[in-house]
Amino acid sequence: MGIHQLKLQVVPKSFIGSPLRKFVPAIELQEGIEPWKASPPPSEGLLLALRKMLPIEKSWGETEEYVSDGDWKSKIRIWWFEGQLESIEFNFSPVANEWALMQHFLKIVRQEDLLLIDSKSGHVLQPDDEIVKVHFGQSRSSRFLVSPEEVILAASEPKLPPGAL
Repeated sequence: MGIHQLKLQVVPKSFIGSPLRKFVPAIELQEGIEPWKASPPPSEGLLLALRKMLPIEKSWGETEEYVSDGDWKSKIRIWWFEGQLESIEFNFSPVANEWALMQHFLKIVRQEDLLLIDSKSGHVLQPDDEIVKVHFGQSRSSRFLVSPEEVILAASEPKLPPGAL
């Protein structure tokens, strides 16, 4: 995943809980979430619609991957393990694709009444165009597109606890 991409995971509402959490802690994201393990699988219609979103199939093993044309590709990955769905990820690249691709993805997810998790920040998002657009506008990915040097320099600065020097 590139720094320029917004990486979203599709999850059932039951994974987030009730009331809906606003974010998933970083430790959970680092350990790898398996949102479909204890939930019914999504509809075959959802999986088929996602498979058709991007033109190039680059699947391997049990992982389905579909990518857009160009150098800075958007991707959809559908992860399976022993026939069980583990996760669905969408890496959106505004460098490679128009926002219309994101809108199409959001429509598919919204029709199935699912939620999204930003894999970088852990924020839980409704599959709504304005919500995702505002969230992306505040993200490091968006800042990278405007000022890549600033984002790279900020990421390379050492993160020391207060009073460590």
